[in-house]
Amino acid sequence: MYKREEEQLMKMKQYYDQTAIPEQLDSYIHAGVQQAKKHRRRCFQTVAMGSTAAAIILLLLVSIRVSPAFANYMSQLPGMERIVAVIQGDKGLESAIDHDYIQIVGKSDTDKGITFKVDEMIADDAKIVIFYSISGDHVNPDGILEETQILDERGKEIHAMYSGMAHRDGKGRIDIDFGHEGKLPEQLSIKTRLTGQSNTTFEVNFPVNQAKFANQKETIALNETVIVEGQKLTFKELIIYPTKMALRVHYDEENTKELFAFDDLAIENEAGEAWAVIKNGVSGMEVNDTEELLYLQSNYFIKDGPLYLTFSSIRALDKDKREVVLDLENERLIKRPDDKLELYKIDKINQVAQLEFLVKRTDKFDRNHFYSVFDWQYQDHDGNTYETDGATGSHNGAEAEDMITYFSVENVGDKGPITIRIKDYPTRIKQAVKLKVR
Repeated sequence: MYKREEEQLMKMKQYYDQTAIPEQLDSYIHAGVQQAKKHRRRCFQTVAMGSTAAAIILLLLVSIRVSPAFANYMSQLPGMERIVAVIQGDKGLESAIDHDYIQIVGKSDTDKGITFKVDEMIADDAKIVIFYSISGDHVNPDGILEETQILDERGKEIHAMYSGMAHRDGKGRIDIDFGHEGKLPEQLSIKTRLTGQSNTTFEVNFPVNQAKFANQKETIALNETVIVEGQKLTFKELIIYPTKMALRVHYDEENTKELFAFDDLAIENEAGEAWAVIKNGVSGMEVNDTEELLYLQSNYFIKDGPLYLTFSSIRALDKDKREVVLDLENERLIKRPDDKLELYKIDKINQVAQLEFLVKRTDKFDRNHFYSVFDWQYQDHDGNTYETDGATGSHNGAEAEDMITYFSVENVGDKGPITIRIKDYPTRIKQAVKLKVR
């Protein structure tokens, strides 16, 4: 059972790797890949001991701007201006606050002159968003929360995907994402510490307003099938929560291509206003080999008028081209999908090889967009399967169209090739699609 939970959490985690850089950021902040790997391993060890699995990924966000109109509105509410920095343009959360769908918490804990305070929260049966602040003398301005545990009223760790967003002036946000739907706890307990503040720990307990948050959703049956360049996919249902929308998509088993990700999926109203896929946080979860849930910003509080599902581009690759075979001894690619992928360099330290690949991206949708090309497992020449134990991710190359994607392997010598499986790639199928959903 625990092995299956681990695999599901890893599939859920992979959606984090599709990190778009919001244009409104004054400076882009790196995804904490090494830290994410450390937390993933810790949580796997926790599972082995019998506790609930959780994968924690921290994204450090600096100097965030939101729309002037919304920022002005928030600044008029006593104490609510602190949320402006961490909403970061999520239209669903903005709308929730606008409709007073928020719980004031105001609980704190102080240790060694530093105070961690849970200010407010937004929640439903699929997700909890917690806004916090940190204050006191000698606080590390770049500090983020670490070793965070979130427990329910029974003292059990919540089975969910955690993510965090920290702002330079001590404001932050914790997202607790249940995936499709979980049980909203009656009470939460947060145990955490702040990086750079040695031996400083915090624990804050507070109730969850069940009357406000529980059973808030709208389900729309779709069952609409479309064919894009010969590839069949069916949109089965759209579930609208206050914190997000969940779109269930089924991919036909007979498809010749693996469909990785939509470039521009959105829900639109008649005026063309769009609610896009969540950019920072969990943006989806694989249900099984042919079905997934995609998470979009919510329009729960907009009840009037028709809604449309729209997209025009999907990243996809022929199923028989998903394997990359690398000769470690001679440092050359034996098999690759096409010439968009090149081996950039290999750094070897003992039995660990840090691989870097150059990926050519020429499509407009790749601008300011990063995603991990490879899956988190690999095989040696004898067919043994391993999990990567180092960093995976991507960053800009020397040229504007270049992306460097990296992958770490160990437990293999220089003899014989290794095989890595592609889970995302900059080849596409395209067709303008617009389906009425309401």
